[in-house]
This record gives sequence, C-alpha cells and structure tokens, in this order.
Amino acid sequence: MSNEYLHSEFEKLVNIVSQLNKYKGEAHKIYIAQDRAIREFHDQLPQWSTRKEDGMVYYFHYQSPSTGEDLIAKPVPMLLDDQLELNSLQQLKTYHWLLVEAYEAFEDFLEYAYAFCGVNRIGIWKQPKKWEHEGSHELKHYNTERKPYGQLEAFRNASEHFARFEVDGPTERNFRVVFVMMERLRHVIVHNGGYCDNFKSMIDNMQGPLKGMEMKVVREYADLHFMMHRGRRLVDLFDVQHKDEAGMETGYYQDVLLGFLRMVVEYAQLIMESIETHQASPRA
Repeated sequence: MSNEYLHSEFEKLVNIVSQLNKYKGEAHKIYIAQDRAIREFHDQLPQWSTRKEDGMVYYFHYQSPSTGEDLIAKPVPMLLDDQLELNSLQQLKTYHWLLVEAYEAFEDFLEYAYAFCGVNRIGIWKQPKKWEHEGSHELKHYNTERKPYGQLEAFRNASEHFARFEVDGPTERNFRVVFVMMERLRHVIVHNGGYCDNFKSMIDNMQGPLKGMEMKVVREYADLHFMMHRGRRLVDLFDVQHKDEAGMETGYYQDVLLGFLRMVVEYAQLIMESIETHQASPRA
C-alpha cells in the first residue's frame, strides 16, 4: 500500500475539520444575531404586554401510546434572561458536537494510519501473538491495538520523531495532554449532555494515559474547560478573554474550540510525518 493512501486519509481529515471550522464561524454569527433579535423584540414589546412579566411559553405535545390521548408537558414560561440563556446554550451545544465530530474524524485517521503501518510492515506496528492474518492486505486485520490510546502508545514507543515532538515541539503544544482532554470532553458530551457530575473521577481516568505527568497541573488545565451551570460543571468551549498580570482585560480572546480543531490536524500530521520518518530510517 503506497503512501498516497496515507496522504489521502490525511487530506480527508483536513477537509472535515476545515468544514467544521466553517460551521463554527457561521454558528457564531447566527447566535450573535439571534441574541440581538431577542433583545430587540423584548424592547419593542408594549408595556401592557403580558410577555414582559410572564415570559414566552414553549409547548411540547405528545400522545399516550395506549389510549391515543393528546398530552402536553408542563409548560415553563421563559423570561428575557431565560431566552438569552437558551440561545447561548444552543450555541454551546453546537460547539459541543463540532468537537465530537472532529474527535471522531481524528480517531478514524489514527486507526487507518496504524493499520497502514501493519500492512506495510512498518516497525511501529507490532504483530500480536496468535495473529491469524499473515500476508493479509486488508486494513481491518491490522487494527490490533486498543484505540486510540494503544495506537498512540505504539507510535510513542517506536518512533523517536513522534515521542520528541508530541510534547515538546516548536508550537509548544502538548498534544498528549490536549488529546486526552478532548477525549474526556467528547465522552462527557456524548454520554452526559456535556455535564460532568464527577470531576474527580474524570481526572482519575486521565491519569492512565498521562502517566508521569503532574496531575495537579492537568487538573487545573481541565478545570479551564468547564463552567458552572445550575450547580453542575458544563463543558465550556466559548472564547476566553485573556487578562494581564494585574487582572485587567487585554482585549485578546482565545478561541478554545479552534484550538482543538487545530490540534486534531497537527497531531495527525505528526503521525504521518512519524510514519514517513520511520520508513526512511536505516533501521526500518
């Protein structure tokens, strides 16, 4: 299998993430406009309007499966602040699922890249005991490591290039830590609606793939990715405004979601580079 396959899968990942970034940009504009529209609509309500005091009501209808009776969930009126909060949560939900899609795309690339090493007998891939597919050219037969952490560990152990730049490259991005954070956020989003009800357990689960790293620092880093919402930790992917040493706002915003999107592509490129560097090595 030629390297064209590897480059093709990488380009596919880049295109997916680039499209997700476009969705993010459009979503930002849509929700900002919606926030403005909600405020303007409220300002234009006449003083006698009941909506000012009672809020807007959204109804949810359904039917009894046994009698066919029409039923309705108890309506909850939404005042101005409630409507603005709902709009912000909708934007955050959109960001949540953009992160999930980016993570899934990376995991697919990682799986293909590791299997590619197996098909081409590149030393990053290790043949397991009692493997029954000798001579096979089917990628699925070479997906033998626990994904994604087993596959990343295989790259880490076999590739000096990967191990060198994964945590200490010129971009100063610790891909190992950022990826584990992204994987945990993805888990919380998919399985608990974006809420983390046991932060300690999440940090404990991060210790395995981050063995040897200072967990106090990891905990502080992880805490930056949550906000408190109605007494629960909610995954926070909104832009963060930086402050100077005196605590004054600098006007500079860090785009948190964009950081994860870039990490996905950069980490994938490091994997591709590591495979090609390994191929070119005399030991290979």
